Amino acid sequence: MRTSLDTRIKFSDTDSNTEVKFGNMIDIMQDCMNLQSETAGVGVDYQLKTKRAWILSSWQLEFCGELKYGEKVEASTWPYMFKGACGKRNAIITRADGDKEPLVLANSIWALFDVERGVLCRFTDEDIKSCECEPPLAMDYKKGKIARQDFEYTRYPEFIVRKYQLDFNHHMNNSWYVKLAEEFLDSHRGIQSMRVEYKKQAVLGDVMIPYVGQDETGRIVVELRTDTQELFAVVEFCRHTGDNK
Repeated sequence: MRTSLDTRIKFSDTDSNTEVKFGNMIDIMQDCMNLQSETAGVGVDYQLKTKRAWILSSWQLEFCGELKYGEKVEASTWPYMFKGACGKRNAIITRADGDKEPLVLANSIWALFDVERGVLCRFTDEDIKSCECEPPLAMDYKKGKIARQDFEYTRYPEFIVRKYQLDFNHHMNNSWYVKLAEEFLDSHRGIQSMRVEYKKQAVLGDVMIPYVGQDETGRIVVELRTDTQELFAVVEFCRHTGDNK
């Protein structure tokens, strides 16, 4: 089942260079995904009632066009696999007008979590009702974990998780990890892909320390760590060949 959401790139979606922020792209796709869950009757109220929630494990985004301030766009999403406690879904952002040129292709992996017991749980038919799978999006699906050993990291000043960053699970919403990580980009221009791996759920008051590394290709990896070096998340940005700014 596919759900679509028409929207417009707003002023608040852009940075000081009027380039669309990656965390805000995540917000657009997340809103579309939540719309599908609510339409299917398995949204926030259902998850609060069953005390089960879908927790995001990873994002992969491929950028194939430029989102522009004021432009009308359409976000669409659909699941393509459910197995055990795992669900996989695609999302796409296209231009709303004309031939609906694709601008962002995305893959995401989720796990169903028993909030009371603090463990993963297998989904039931009720959990995925009205969420029929469609074929996966044609994109270059990355395999394996984000490489971390290619360069030395520089430590930057810490962040503290605030109330406005929390979602209904009382964890920092997944888009905020990206918003914090993209602080270390000189420019969004030239980035062709982004991957995010979520390792530990951040809660109110947690101290999050950024460690940033870059190799000769312009690949930038931002690790958000605890003060004991556990990982909250790893975010990778890759630029077009020859564009190292």
